[in-house]
Amino acid sequence: MERIAKELGAERRGKVSAHGGYFGALQLAAEVASRSRVSESPPSSNELLKEIGKIAEVQDQVRELKRTVRQQRDAIARLEKQIGSAKAKAAKTSKAPAGDKRLDSPAK
Repeated sequence: MERIAKELGAERRGKVSAHGGYFGALQLAAEVASRSRVSESPPSSNELLKEIGKIAEVQDQVRELKRTVRQQRDAIARLEKQIGSAKAKAAKTSKAPAGDKRLDSPAK
């Protein structure tokens, strides 16, 4: 019995009493089975480190994506500002008559 418990990774804990007959045998078998069940062993430190590494990689990817989006927003804002100043400069230096619609309408 000790060897069986050792092979299963379990330990013996006390005695199990049995009643006679078929139902007593079933009850005994159920009791022994429930006592000899071994809970799943906790993950090893290497497995934990691998999981932590996976989480860290995902977090790095999220940070990189956020940084890229922020940079793109800044670039778009700079371009819009440059376009606005270029339009203002072009309107200032334009020699077109006041009624000329070519500068006001977008190109088709």
